[in-house]
Amino acid sequence: MSSDESENEDLTKNPRFLVHRPRWRAEELSTWLRMFDSSHMIERRSCGDHRGAYPRLRVYKSPQDSSKSTRFVPGLPTNAYDPDWLARQADVDRYVRHNKDERYDLSCDIGLLK
Repeated sequence: MSSDESENEDLTKNPRFLVHRPRWRAEELSTWLRMFDSSHMIERRSCGDHRGAYPRLRVYKSPQDSSKSTRFVPGLPTNAYDPDWLARQADVDRYVRHNKDERYDLSCDIGLLK
């Protein structure tokens, strides 16, 4: 759900990718998703299982440096969308189809990272 691009061409040693937050996605949702990325990276590096591709090290760009893509995921709860982006959309009910009555619980249990 985000754009990334290689920061270096030699991906065999610590591949790093710059991540641009999609314009449509709320910053709170991005923060919540980063927690899962970090958890996966920690687990993968510490478990000793080296099958498959090594996880990408993601370098997150500032919220102001968002993706240029105009694609978005329709039908999510309202709090998944950036409020400014949502306000600029024409015919929100028809195209974005956001669920006004549902909200994601974007809180996290700190125990997850332990």
